[in-house]
Amino acid sequence: MNINNSRLGSKDRVNKHYGMHEYFQFYKRGNNRYNNINYIIFSKVISRLNLKLGDILIEKRKFRLPYVGMLNVYQEHRVPYIKDDKVRNAKPVDWLATKKLWSENEEAYNKKVVVRYSNKDTGGYVFRFYYSKFQSTMKNKQFYYIEFVRSLKIRLKERIQDPIKTKYKAFNKPGHV
Repeated sequence: MNINNSRLGSKDRVNKHYGMHEYFQFYKRGNNRYNNINYIIFSKVISRLNLKLGDILIEKRKFRLPYVGMLNVYQEHRVPYIKDDKVRNAKPVDWLATKKLWSENEEAYNKKVVVRYSNKDTGGYVFRFYYSKFQSTMKNKQFYYIEFVRSLKIRLKERIQDPIKTKYKAFNKPGHV
């Protein structure tokens, strides 16, 4: 879990990342009769818990963390649009294909032409993890955010592209059709 407030000035901004080591220190300080485990066991337990949480989140598409909020998988249909007389494309960049194009075509490299995913296999939808603080009862919840690790995003991609399982359907992001 991370703490950040971008609305404050740079000298007043609080950027703090809490990782496994900080949570282990917090666990050891507590008055818990079970706090006699070492860091390696603690790390394995938390990692296994996070893997299970990721599996539940991918399959159920939502997971409520008490007092913290809701974790969701959303889908967005991204299409090019015009803003300030310029065409904007919000689809994700395919960096592997872009770098291959740049190595083969110097003019494309100089113009910074990028190749974007078409997402034909998902019907043009882009899937994202989303942390909603709406149901959170924490104090100062505007300062918290959750970053989802890349391995979880890769597991979601593999689940979406799995031909054996049923078609993956996620929630539409609020405000999008």
